[in-house]
Amino acid sequence: MWTPLWFLLVRDDPLRHPCIAHKERELLKEITIQTKRSVPWYRLATCPTVYILALVEFAVMWYLGFIVVQGPTLLVTQMRFTPT
Repeated sequence: MWTPLWFLLVRDDPLRHPCIAHKERELLKEITIQTKRSVPWYRLATCPTVYILALVEFAVMWYLGFIVVQGPTLLVTQMRFTPT
């Protein structure tokens, strides 16, 4: 259902989109040339927020995995549901 819309509207490069105006294309070329910067890997590696987000993501995924694996067992043994 969404595939035709995706192929119609999405491009790998905004400069190749058929609906873009010439003036906008030139502006995009100008902006992308000016903003080529390297990734601040050291700042990312020493940022506590990155580690907190990684810990939270790990905890959420562990909890979700636990519920998916152990949830049915809990429902059958403790709550007396029948697996039908």
